[in-house]
Amino acid sequence: SSGINAEYGGRVWYLPTDLSSTLFNSFLFERGFLELCVRILNNGNDEKMKRISTFLGISSEKEKEPLLNGNGGSSNKSNSSSGSDESQSLRDSRSIYMQNDSNSDDEGYDRDENDTNHFTRTEVPRTKWQLFKKRVPYYLPILSWLPKYNLQDLPHDFLAGLTVAIMLVPQSLSYAGLVGLPAINGLYAGCIPLLIYAIFGTSRQLAVGPEALVSIVAGDSISIAFENPTTEEMIIGATLLGFLVGAFTFILGMLRFGFLAEILSRPLVRGYVSAIGLTIIVEQLDSLTGIDVGHAKTWRKVPILFRNMTSIQWATLGLGIGTIVFLKLFEIMKTKLPANHPKYSTVVKIVKGFPGILIVVLFGIIITKSLRLNEKGMAILGLYAKGLPPFRAPHLSQLNVITELLEPAIIISIVGFVESMAVSNQCAASHNYSVSPNRELVALGVSNLVGSFFGSWPIFGALTRTIVNNRTGARTQLAGFITGILIFIVAVFFTPLFEYLPKVVMSGIVVVAAINLIEIHDIMFLVHLRSYIDLILLLLTCAFTFIFGAEVGLLIVVGASLFLVIRQTTLPKFAILGQIKGIPNQKATRYKDVLEFPKAKPIPSILMIRIDENLYFANMGKVKELFTRIEKLGNPVNHPSEELINSPLKAIIIDASHISSIDVPSIQILLEMIIDYRHRGIKVAFVRLRDNLKEGLLRAGIVQTVGSDNFFSSMQNAVDYITGNTDATGFSTYRVSE
Repeated sequence: SSGINAEYGGRVWYLPTDLSSTLFNSFLFERGFLELCVRILNNGNDEKMKRISTFLGISSEKEKEPLLNGNGGSSNKSNSSSGSDESQSLRDSRSIYMQNDSNSDDEGYDRDENDTNHFTRTEVPRTKWQLFKKRVPYYLPILSWLPKYNLQDLPHDFLAGLTVAIMLVPQSLSYAGLVGLPAINGLYAGCIPLLIYAIFGTSRQLAVGPEALVSIVAGDSISIAFENPTTEEMIIGATLLGFLVGAFTFILGMLRFGFLAEILSRPLVRGYVSAIGLTIIVEQLDSLTGIDVGHAKTWRKVPILFRNMTSIQWATLGLGIGTIVFLKLFEIMKTKLPANHPKYSTVVKIVKGFPGILIVVLFGIIITKSLRLNEKGMAILGLYAKGLPPFRAPHLSQLNVITELLEPAIIISIVGFVESMAVSNQCAASHNYSVSPNRELVALGVSNLVGSFFGSWPIFGALTRTIVNNRTGARTQLAGFITGILIFIVAVFFTPLFEYLPKVVMSGIVVVAAINLIEIHDIMFLVHLRSYIDLILLLLTCAFTFIFGAEVGLLIVVGASLFLVIRQTTLPKFAILGQIKGIPNQKATRYKDVLEFPKAKPIPSILMIRIDENLYFANMGKVKELFTRIEKLGNPVNHPSEELINSPLKAIIIDASHISSIDVPSIQILLEMIIDYRHRGIKVAFVRLRDNLKEGLLRAGIVQTVGSDNFFSSMQNAVDYITGNTDATGFSTYRVSE
């Protein structure tokens, strides 16, 4: 309504209102001539384009207002309802510009921080070498931050990396037990993938590595694939699973499937995660009590534990409970400390960043070695091999194992990615930058692929370590790289230090991590909102996962989420419109949703409906059903047993302003509907149909069937024509070529 800004040749052009309104309805616009000519120079140095602008009478002033909200400048003109409808249709039909984000996936668009117009586009590199140099940092993010690294950030990154490494060493040793692998493999999984992620990752604070959720799922999946596997078979299965997860995640990233981070229902995911937390706690009960339960798994251990209560090793139980209580109290204490204490800010910062895990590990080692508790029946980690991670390619020749692991690999990839993106987005928001989901898929995929050649099982972002990494001041991906280097050093040189680490302490560490997985907050939030359907879904997912296992739970989460997405997308979004009469000579008649505006009154025998989404094969059947229901019942919310009170339908006016695409099956169904209406004497008209849809409707014969005079630029024009108040010629927006 006040002009258009558009881009061509790397420069921004402006088209004033009077000329834009003419060209938009002209032959020139339909032939795409406008896209070539209507470009105003920011810096008028292109003589050819200046001659075109002079011929068209277009201004090239820099003072033109920036494009706001995808609209050509600020609108300060008051228009009638039909005029507003036309300008809105004009804006909807041609999306000339898209706002750019410097961290988005649309590489090649850069924002000038000193430029108030954030819709300009930089000059495209002219040579292949320039294009290569511009694209490489996008695919290798380390090249975008390392050359510009500020040495003042190094102390913060080193402290964060050191703190996370202190946490990760005992955690990785413990999580290796969840998978069923030797403890040294936990250190391998905690170093190599971290080094790779620092090269490809876009999140500055995400702490990747072994994680309780993925570890328990991986262990269960490998056990099912091999059936009572040996340690060597568990290692083979873990590396195969890591390779499959890495390959699938990498492919998703290359295909730009980053939207999967939002596709899983939060209640379903939280129910699944909570069930995994409960499963992990139950899995550790035999280690905490010192009771041998044989080969029993998950909740099946509970009856055995009750039958052998007299065999409890009280020293083991006491140390385990003490570890859990201390770690939880230490967590609570850190949350209660003020963020900025006036006198002891440095001490508070150190305490908040200090890992309580280090205290319990040192205490467990010292007390076990000094009191020789291992000789009294307390299980310890013991000596194990040290050295460089061995390079060993996954056994891709075992097709039967790959077949068994393929399904859990796909589901682990999706769930792990969703959890990683949730915590990385949280950190990115607090530091005012964005994370690319597609690049994260690639980074996690490459990390798992490379890690699988060094004895690693699937790894993703860990919530607790990421929070610690962020809280202790991580500024860049270098913090994660430092963590990986420190874990590598421990694996090569310092593994004998953990010989006397009690396994019950490791179990206590795992239990605390599992407790943090139980989403009590989400349950209370759903109760507070009285969202009982979501609450039931959460609890059912939790129950089924706990009873039938992690793999079944993953299938429920993904399957139910896809079902909910499909159900939601197939339900048509629409609005039945009614008239709101304006004051004579002051305000034009408006057409609003009758459900939202009580003053809006439907016109007898005329259905005015606005479809608020694109039409495709999945929702077109429901749209057809919707029209039939309205015709029979008068209102789509009425029960089928109710009789039609309104007068018979004589005309249907479809407001198509919100429809930007229609696929071929939908066009075919739409043609069948229109033919049926015409046979029954019901007129059909379209309002504000976008230009890009007209060719398809013309080829399908819809334009000929409806009549070329039944396409209008405003609802008022359509109503006037249907009711016979005026002639359609002159304002119909489409003509069939002779």
